[in-house]
Amino acid sequence: MLESKDKTAFRKQAIAYRAALSEAAYAAFSTQIVAYLKEVPEFQTASTIMVYYPDVQRREVDIRPLFHLWHHAGKTLLLPYITSMVQGHMQAVLFNPKEELRPNRWGILEPQHAHSISNQAIDAVLVPGLAADKHGTRLGYGKGFYDRFLKPLSVPVVLATYHATIKDVLPSEIHDYPVNLIISEEGAFRIS
Repeated sequence: MLESKDKTAFRKQAIAYRAALSEAAYAAFSTQIVAYLKEVPEFQTASTIMVYYPDVQRREVDIRPLFHLWHHAGKTLLLPYITSMVQGHMQAVLFNPKEELRPNRWGILEPQHAHSISNQAIDAVLVPGLAADKHGTRLGYGKGFYDRFLKPLSVPVVLATYHATIKDVLPSEIHDYPVNLIISEEGAFRIS
């Protein structure tokens, strides 16, 4: 998949921004974002939520406090499980926050015993992203995993990212799957 040089430039800017975050800023921003995510109506009413396990080394928003909260509230949690790195495919698998995860061959933490769930069972999805724009364009790492996974779904997709990485406009391509709501440390931005 070829992508524009502009996307590459925005991606580098976002990665540099994250790398420059102090431990204190990272913790404070993540805590504030989690507080806002707790109030998102789509998650409050959802029975089954697909989340991501944050790569804290890359400074992905640390949403781990939500796992136990939602699990104790009786919600079913799912994690992405990579089925093909080459083709950029993943599936949703059951996730119990008490279960120990293991790194797959690409270093991404996944459940040890992957029990896949039908995509039709998903009520809402919480996705990571390097950047976003005010039209709902999400910028990931460029492999298209989430774009492919989300395309056949018609559920709310919420992005957790940092306010400084929300742009007016990002370059987008036909296969890019938009998000419905962006949550940053400064609040919620709903895409109309």
